[in-house]
Amino acid sequence: AGVVPQIVVSTGDLQSRLNRWIELEQLHQERPAVPTEPASYHPRPRLSNPYIAPRNDTEQAIAELWQTTLGVQQVGIHDNFFDLGGNSLSGITLIGQLKERFRVHIPTVSLYEGPTVSALAKLIEQDETDETAYEHGQSRGERRRGKRRGRQRDHNQEIVDDESGD
Repeated sequence: AGVVPQIVVSTGDLQSRLNRWIELEQLHQERPAVPTEPASYHPRPRLSNPYIAPRNDTEQAIAELWQTTLGVQQVGIHDNFFDLGGNSLSGITLIGQLKERFRVHIPTVSLYEGPTVSALAKLIEQDETDETAYEHGQSRGERRRGKRRGRQRDHNQEIVDDESGD
């Protein structure tokens, strides 16, 4: 086996390195990685499907994210993300924004499997429903474990009582 050094000596100026790291960190915090607003919006391209406006808050929020990400004035619920000018990079950005906005787990592949506002809204609403069901099931499970612990304590107490002759 090789020898692992016990002491590491840097020949650089530690203070200047720290200052550069701090400056870089401030730059990352001040400037968003992705512009929040496109330079300009362009009209919705001619698509084979008609424009259908968002029907609920989830679809509306997703459509607004698409508008900002793609720079399209109008996004319908059945418009294909890639037909509107989306690509894999903007798709990854969009999925990250959806995860942050809705606080749900959305696999990146979801955009390829269902590249419409409607499909993503169903996925998000399903994830929120599953999360609520999970939380309900978890609390029910915890109640069951509590009862089991109580029965186990009673059983253990019976054993102790039997052994002590009480």
